[in-house]
Formats: sequence, structure tokens, C-alpha cells
Amino acid sequence: NRARIRAEFAQFKRQAKNAAWLPQPMFLFDHCSLRQALTLEYWSLVWSTYSLIDPSYSDQTTFGFWVDVGNGFTTIVPTIIFALCMTWPLFPARVVGLISMIKFYQEFYGTIIYLSSFLLNERYKGKS
Repeated sequence: NRARIRAEFAQFKRQAKNAAWLPQPMFLFDHCSLRQALTLEYWSLVWSTYSLIDPSYSDQTTFGFWVDVGNGFTTIVPTIIFALCMTWPLFPARVVGLISMIKFYQEFYGTIIYLSSFLLNERYKGKS
């Protein structure tokens, strides 16, 4: 799917009339069935569309790319634990709270570093 993301991103860039152009409708406002939402093709479209806002998402050498990939893998298990523990008391609340603190700290740290990189590199310029 990495090649697909790069190809979609390149196609979107060719279609762009100016630096602020985004595909319409933006994927967030488009109808999506559950079947589509569970496909890698749909999520590659999401990733390549977001790359128009921040090109680091289609560049595997950047922190923005790797922090999102890393969070995607490392937050799966804690998210499943949260979902299960909200229904059944599988672990004591303090254990779930500790897991929560660690998970959210990791996401907060990654977000701060990513936002700093986005602002420092002025990737917001020309976007609306």
C-alpha cells in the first residue's frame, strides 16, 4: 500500500491548482460503508489525502510518517483492553488507569513532537 499512497499522492499533486487544493469531497465528509472502512484501500486514500496537507505522510524518512505508523501498532492492544474493560471488569481499574496514562502520554509526546516539526517546517503555509 505504500506504493499506492505515493501514486495517489502524486496524482493529487498533479490535480492541484494551487498549494491549498484538496480533493472534494474530503475523505472525512464522504460517505463510507463499514465494508469500505475495513479495507486498506480506503485508508491509503485517507493517508494520501492527508499527505496534501503534510507531505511528510508520504515520505517514509520523516518523523510524521513513523510516529503515526508506530502509534497505529502500539495502541492496538491498549485500545482493545479499554474496550473490553468498559464492558467486563477484566482488570482492576487502577491497572487500566495506569495503562491509560502510559498510552496517552505516548500519544501526547508524539503529537507535540509532530506538531513542532509541522510548525518549524512551516508546512501550514498555503493551506486553508
